[in-house]
Amino acid sequence: MLLLFNYQIPGFNFYLIKLDLSRLISIIIPTHNRAHLIAETMESIMNQSHRQWECIVVDDNSKDYTEELLSFYCELDSRIKFYKRPNDRKKGANTCRNFGYEQSVGDYVIFFDSDDLMLPQKLEVQLSSLTGTTYNFSVDKFRNLQDRVIFEEEAFKRNITNDLNGVNYAMSKVYWGTINVLMSKDLLNSYGVQFNENLKSGQEYNFFTKLFFKSKVHTVYVDRVQCTRRIHTSSIQARQNSSQITYLENKFELFIKTYDELYEFSGQNIRLYLIMNCQSFAFRLFQKNQEIPELSRLIIILFKETGFFKTFVFLLSLLSLKITGKGYKLIKLSYPSAIK
Repeated sequence: MLLLFNYQIPGFNFYLIKLDLSRLISIIIPTHNRAHLIAETMESIMNQSHRQWECIVVDDNSKDYTEELLSFYCELDSRIKFYKRPNDRKKGANTCRNFGYEQSVGDYVIFFDSDDLMLPQKLEVQLSSLTGTTYNFSVDKFRNLQDRVIFEEEAFKRNITNDLNGVNYAMSKVYWGTINVLMSKDLLNSYGVQFNENLKSGQEYNFFTKLFFKSKVHTVYVDRVQCTRRIHTSSIQARQNSSQITYLENKFELFIKTYDELYEFSGQNIRLYLIMNCQSFAFRLFQKNQEIPELSRLIIILFKETGFFKTFVFLLSLLSLKITGKGYKLIKLSYPSAIK
């Protein structure tokens, strides 16, 4: 049972809450220099129709007034908890997510972002989609907010025509963001899946792909917008896209690290898909006269997975690019042919 004690003074309501852990949702939020945005995020959480939640905010050494602001919210609502990333832990949002998860006590978990917003019934609707069923992974939709304009995310249309399973997610045939997923803690604990703390971007792709192939995920899709994703100049995606080289390097790193972590768990089809993406981003880096990270290792992987001919054609595409500035047909020919 949820017990809610409301203490009022002029202008403020203070909540002290005793929570029923069997329906408690742990909302985990990493943040860094988002004091100008996170207040709206916190308000959207406090306005949820489902009251049984805890919100764990982990700060990654912010230099603004984040700590002072969250101290206010912690006093305002006992369900909100604020932590700083320990100094002995690696910097980054993924570390903050993992650390926040370690502090959580709910039976359900959602990894939210410090600049996004929940619609009032998000937690209630997603929890209802799991309660009393065999599902342990609920996906909803977000809408985008950019320059005060709200518009739909077209990628969610893929979820209507394709099953929400690991193969389709890994191969980008279905779509969701980190903020769209409510999952049971038992699912996360089954194989100890964590966010890769060495990745600079694409952490949700790496995380969810690992989760599907290492655990028994039973997915339900809530075809309903339940949150708002902000798109702004200080977002990770915007910063990454401002530098094409950084984007290509991060994508290459994402796919080769995901290949490493999934090697023992996924079938060859998925491994080949990950390799193909490594080849593509490696070629595009070389096209910009950039060094290809872990090139020798990629060659070894290619030879192991695709054989001599495909590996040779890949190297030939790079040589052709270096000498003639062309090589697109060769790189396409070097891609694994067994991907479905």
